[in-house]
Amino acid sequence: MRINILAKSILFIGITMAFFSCGKEEGIGGRSAITGKLIKINFSNDDLNRIDTSNAAGEDVYIIYGNNDFYNDDIETHFDGTFQFNYLNKGKYTIFAYSKDTLGSDSDIPIFKEVEIGSNNETVDIGQVFIYDGLVGKSINGKVYKIEYLTDYTRVLDTAFAMGEDVYIAAKGEGYFITDVETNKNGSFRFNGLPPGDYEVFVYSDDPLTGDEKSVIKEISLGTAGWTFDIGTVYIYKGLEGTSSISGRVWVKDKYNANDEIKCECDTCDDDECDIYFAEDEEVFIIYEDNITYFERVRTNHDGAYEFTGLIPGIYKIYAYRKDPDTESGINIVYRADTIKSANQSLTGRDLTIYK
Repeated sequence: MRINILAKSILFIGITMAFFSCGKEEGIGGRSAITGKLIKINFSNDDLNRIDTSNAAGEDVYIIYGNNDFYNDDIETHFDGTFQFNYLNKGKYTIFAYSKDTLGSDSDIPIFKEVEIGSNNETVDIGQVFIYDGLVGKSINGKVYKIEYLTDYTRVLDTAFAMGEDVYIAAKGEGYFITDVETNKNGSFRFNGLPPGDYEVFVYSDDPLTGDEKSVIKEISLGTAGWTFDIGTVYIYKGLEGTSSISGRVWVKDKYNANDEIKCECDTCDDDECDIYFAEDEEVFIIYEDNITYFERVRTNHDGAYEFTGLIPGIYKIYAYRKDPDTESGINIVYRADTIKSANQSLTGRDLTIYK
């Protein structure tokens, strides 16, 4: 009888010790929680161009208890993308949701976040979990054409399709842009993967009247019809501050084969006594870089002097018209090329000789 009582006592003590030595495993049965928020980033399937970011409502979120190889429970996110798993024991958990693969595969991939509950009655916030969704949407394209002025905005220095300009797109009425792209070498740009809606495409430009920066906006509404929408050409203006100058004189040469050239440099000099004399009120033109048309012309003073001011660094061609000395008929151009290498540079003595 004593043996049986002793055996039962030992068995009871062993069971009790085993019960209290083992903690509760991960899973349901506790008073802790895991919460978070699911954020969806929408992008274009064509070029991974980011379209917008939103709270992911109605998406499935999964939880794995401990080191299990399969998920143990799932819930749907609320309208604002939030979720919460309740009544959990302390321990290690894995939260995940499925996302489009940004590397281009057709399969969805899980986005994992590991978390540990360290005590009872604890709510652990894992923060934001980002998933991606590809949109096969519509496209908006166009071109940007840049008109460059010298800072007084009266002299057009250069005109061309603008390479490397930032173009932005925003939902109409919103205070921020969705994404931006750069124009390519022929000024073209393209936004892909756009869902139907009202948009504003804009680029920044100088205001030729005030010199202040402003945005040039084109509005477009993407409906259900069509896939590609061309908004045409967007014109922008750029004021360039120039501080350099090129100056010289224009001379008139009467005797093409004269051996002894006599320059007259005074108002009282008789033209009949000179081989070369001042070209008064003669038009002089200036071209910037590789352009084929001039951006400014001036007339010489009574002493043949001319000057172009407010220039930026670059290569310039100065020219004037003359009679062809060989044929004594027709008009040729006499010009010289000069390079302004830095700001505040004055190139003087850039003389031209014409034939009349």
